[in-house]
Amino acid sequence: MSRVLIVDDDQALCRSLEIQLSAQGHGVTWANTAAAGLEALAKARPDLLLLDLKLPDLSGLDVLRKLRREHTDLPVVMITGHQDMKATIEAMRGGAVDYLRKPFDVDDLALMIEKTRARRERPHVAIEAVSDEPYEIVGGDRKIIEAVK
Repeated sequence: MSRVLIVDDDQALCRSLEIQLSAQGHGVTWANTAAAGLEALAKARPDLLLLDLKLPDLSGLDVLRKLRREHTDLPVVMITGHQDMKATIEAMRGGAVDYLRKPFDVDDLALMIEKTRARRERPHVAIEAVSDEPYEIVGGDRKIIEAVK
């Protein structure tokens, strides 16, 4: 299974996720500040980082920028309890692979962990050669039929 590092200032959330993810067979480490999270990163060597946008000592976006310079291949999922679309977009542009809004379902998190693990195991998916034969287009709308002609 995967090794997950959670960096979030909500200790109850971290502990709850640790219990639930450990029950699914994942290794879990957590920290409540950016500094502690960066320190734990070297020891835990996680397969996935869950990173809160709002931390007491540094913003999650600042941590993400630092991580992208030093750990370019580590998948980072931003987690937030705030509706801040600008920060979410900035995080995705900054290299986060996804984001979850609190409170989130542990099943959604488990699915995200599985998708991340699959991406790491198959980083380069072969692209099939393009055929000269056209694909069949299905549709009965007049505009589709005219476009295909």
